Amino acid sequence: MPLDLDTGVAKQDPPRAPALSGGSARWTGVSGTRYTAEIYPLGLAVPAKRGIYIFAKPRGPLAQSWLALYVGHAENVASAVHESRRHSYLWDFAVELGMTAIHLVTAEAGAAQRHDIARDLIRSLLPSLNRETAAMQRYGGVGTNLGVTT
Repeated sequence: MPLDLDTGVAKQDPPRAPALSGGSARWTGVSGTRYTAEIYPLGLAVPAKRGIYIFAKPRGPLAQSWLALYVGHAENVASAVHESRRHSYLWDFAVELGMTAIHLVTAEAGAAQRHDIARDLIRSLLPSLNRETAAMQRYGGVGTNLGVTT
């Protein structure tokens, strides 16, 4: 504890606010557009914002670059992630594949623009779980309501 020089009595540090995110990452779409995403390590709550979310795992032990496992978009990303954890095989698959964080690209625009951004990222990053989900939907398997698959 810091020492108060006036009284010689130790004083308490003010309470700290919880971390808002674990930093940021940049993702590039097939269009060449770069998107900045806030990183939310698993266990850190994702905010209730409109945007595109990426289930991601580090490419190496230092997490200096990331691999996208799934890209989705939502009006409320916190709700979409929560529903994914409760009702979807997607979350379990992502964790099994090594997901350690959710990346959030905030997009206050409408659903059509969020869809376009998500599609731009999917076509560039080729996330394995988007491909799996699309294949399952094409062949009448279990679908998902978590985002775009094209």
